[in-house]
Amino acid sequence: MKKLLFLVVFTSVLTVNSYGNEKIKCPDTILKAPVSYFYCVYSDYHNHKYDEGIKKIKKAIEDLTPLYLNDKNQEVPNAVSKEGRLKDSKVYEALSDLHMLLGMFYYQKALNMDNPSVSRRLYGKLQQKGKVNPFALFELLELHAEKKVAPEFFSEEKAKRYKELLKELSLSEEEFNSLLSQIRKEVEKDEKLRFTLMQKALEELQKAIKLNPKNAMAYYQLGNFYSGSLSESSPSGSGFSSAAEEAYYKAALLFKEKGDKEAVKEILKKLQLLNPKSKYLKELRS
Repeated sequence: MKKLLFLVVFTSVLTVNSYGNEKIKCPDTILKAPVSYFYCVYSDYHNHKYDEGIKKIKKAIEDLTPLYLNDKNQEVPNAVSKEGRLKDSKVYEALSDLHMLLGMFYYQKALNMDNPSVSRRLYGKLQQKGKVNPFALFELLELHAEKKVAPEFFSEEKAKRYKELLKELSLSEEEFNSLLSQIRKEVEKDEKLRFTLMQKALEELQKAIKLNPKNAMAYYQLGNFYSGSLSESSPSGSGFSSAAEEAYYKAALLFKEKGDKEAVKEILKKLQLLNPKSKYLKELRS
């Protein structure tokens, strides 16, 4: 689904000509062949090479920024070539698209982070040392939590079982506590990285809109970001919902202005799912 979504975004940015089985080469700068460059960015996304794609996009932004500072309305060099053409061919438009794509890359990288639970990480580490009885491990973790949270209810019988489980897993209590401490630090580090990536994603989408307030796809992606963030258990969930509705609404207005009825229809579906009582539904349907 996300690959299809990115393909829609990709085709909204440029048109690629077909040359049979001829492979498009990735240029070292967007200034030489922007169509090929964008195509290579799409390829990185399609193949889950998020770090490589992020690096390419940052390089493209760096290369286009001097042109933007000189004259943001000038055409991107080689915007039309045998490979195809940039639909958003002005420098400020291309920069806006790049920031939007960068936001999408950060967002997907955050979502695709492998961040297993403490129990799964511990199981993996113990597996490296030999066979592990998962039931014994999970029982040990439950007893450990009980011992820490409510030691007054930790009976002699439970203490005995706790020692038996440690022995079964070939662990001393000191080793077990050390492993748990190490793993919890890893989990905390990964959570911080994920949060940072989400923050960067939001910042880039907002930059895209600031650069080009007519970038309908950037508003649409901002709506996707906020609606996706609703799955996070947060007291500010209602705020995310309102922000998503507003972003989708602005995207729909811009798509409507462009005569893209299919895009408007898609946004109406998203708004309906997000909030059937949204104040924007009636206006967009009129």
